[in-house]
Amino acid sequence: MNFKRTMAKAMIFSAAIAIAVQAQNWTAVGEGVGTGGSASVDVMTTYKNVLLAAGRYQSIQQWDGTAWADFATGSPSATALLADGDTLYAGGQFTGGDAAKVIRMYDGTAWSTFGGGVSAYDSVAWNTNNNYSAIFKLNNVLHAVYSGSLVRWNEATHKFSKAGGGTFAGIINNKAYLISQSIITVYDGSRRDTLDTSGYSLFQPLSAKVFNGELYLSGYFKKGPAVDPITTYHTLVKFDGTSFSEPAAEVSVSDPEKKTITGLFPAAGQLLAVYVEKGANYVGAYNGTSLSRLGDTIGTRVPNAMAVYNNEVYAGGFFSTFAGVATNNVAKIGLGSVGIRVSGKSGSRKAGFRVNDGFPISGRAVVSDEGNLFDLAGKRVRAMTIPAESIHR
Repeated sequence: MNFKRTMAKAMIFSAAIAIAVQAQNWTAVGEGVGTGGSASVDVMTTYKNVLLAAGRYQSIQQWDGTAWADFATGSPSATALLADGDTLYAGGQFTGGDAAKVIRMYDGTAWSTFGGGVSAYDSVAWNTNNNYSAIFKLNNVLHAVYSGSLVRWNEATHKFSKAGGGTFAGIINNKAYLISQSIITVYDGSRRDTLDTSGYSLFQPLSAKVFNGELYLSGYFKKGPAVDPITTYHTLVKFDGTSFSEPAAEVSVSDPEKKTITGLFPAAGQLLAVYVEKGANYVGAYNGTSLSRLGDTIGTRVPNAMAVYNNEVYAGGFFSTFAGVATNNVAKIGLGSVGIRVSGKSGSRKAGFRVNDGFPISGRAVVSDEGNLFDLAGKRVRAMTIPAESIHR
């Protein structure tokens, strides 16, 4: 629904109703995931219409929208998952010696070890604190990142070989982008090039992810020549495969309401973000120009993983409370619609309502009617007037 067009209609239709917008908040997801004090959720993905969650000391669990259950007999713990058609790849923490550093592969029926055995992983250095952070296919060749090291499957030798390092951000035009501190490496499967970021005097990424064919980086960025002290910065920049741009306005260091994006999570057509505002952590959905807040402040424990499943946002991590709600390592919130109460001559009733092409009113949305701004933020409730025919039931 085009909200601006809807507001314009209010000038034509005299019969209007008043609504109050009620922000959603995060809720627990069943009994959660993880038993024991060390279990966490480090990765989430969807596979064959179910949501999967896994982590350190936690075997893969599945959520069908009603309850959690073991995913499949013999499922390993996992800190990285790749769903590739009917095949699911899983890599975890190396606790347990060399046998724990293998990548497991599920074919829809049973688990097996990718590569056949431990000998295929000679180039993967074992350490009890190492773990896989990403598994991906580049030009149909399996790659994996463990503790900052990139390895590539070599079909000729039937072994993994070292291919560099960095944190995997995603793939653009058959090239993988990896980030190591302020260095961006572009890797095509054999050659590695460093992306030129010399146009920025401050280039400090906190998170980097590919979304809709573009590389987004969050953190602290200052374009142009060096300035001391830094008084303004960009918290988000993107690279489209050719050049950098700044999709959001600069942030003033002295602004008490400044937002700094600290984490990015692409999921099912949405770019989700963790950001700091006034010293508090929030989760939001980024619509290309601004962040739409999802619920209340989430507290000090930020998500390790996020996913979208059945039009709801799921956050996984290591927490017993999230946004003030008691939960076991997983919480969720609706995406794309909010509950509103409509009052008028015909009485009161519940209705569903969408704004800004699916981004929820529970975040910050600004709409205009002949220059009048309506600010809907967080828990605050503002009354506004819209025509009855714009309500979606």
